[in-house]
Amino acid sequence: IHFHDDSSPTPPDCEGCADVTGVVTAPFNTAGKAAADWIIQDSAGTANTLIVGGSDILPSPGTIDTMTKEFDTNCADCKYTVINIPVADWNTKTQSEVQAALQANPDIKYVYVLYDAMVAGAVPAVETLGLTDVKIGSYNGSPFALDFIAQGDTVAFNVGEDTPGIGYAAIDQAFRILTGNAPVPTRTPIRIWDDTNVAEAGTPAAAGVGYGDATGTGYEALWQK
Repeated sequence: IHFHDDSSPTPPDCEGCADVTGVVTAPFNTAGKAAADWIIQDSAGTANTLIVGGSDILPSPGTIDTMTKEFDTNCADCKYTVINIPVADWNTKTQSEVQAALQANPDIKYVYVLYDAMVAGAVPAVETLGLTDVKIGSYNGSPFALDFIAQGDTVAFNVGEDTPGIGYAAIDQAFRILTGNAPVPTRTPIRIWDDTNVAEAGTPAAAGVGYGDATGTGYEALWQK
């Protein structure tokens, strides 16, 4: 669940799926493309971006590849730098690594961390340097990250996931397997949040708020709940 990108092969052909019957994929690469597009539009095609990944996490390399290709294809004047921080070091090294990258390249105006867990390090890295013109973005849609946007802090946007929707999809796939039915391809939604719509996530933001109710009502109708 939420481990392989939507583009991954189905079991047993996906990575690590030798004994797996079904998966619920996630739109990691789609989110990366959406993030790059937001940055391109916001910068009027002149962005200099620091992309912060975690190369030891399965989806990270593919997401970074998607983002860099999107910049290369659709933004001739965009520049980017990629760094990777192992997941075990997110809590202790994100701030120092991001801060060092910003000091090494003062022209960077966007910092995109691939996961919300790194926001807590990216924000103080930017603020410690007093860089009021640097914008941070991330992926997951965690309520605390959306609250940063609502408060007008350094975080400018987030590619969010409908986490209750992921739960519905996971249980649906599990029930299919338990009842002897074949698993089905499953897609879960994302939404880009920024200061134009973040109020729709609630005040304070709450998980699953602002994504509509089609996923939940659709699954419940399917289950005849």
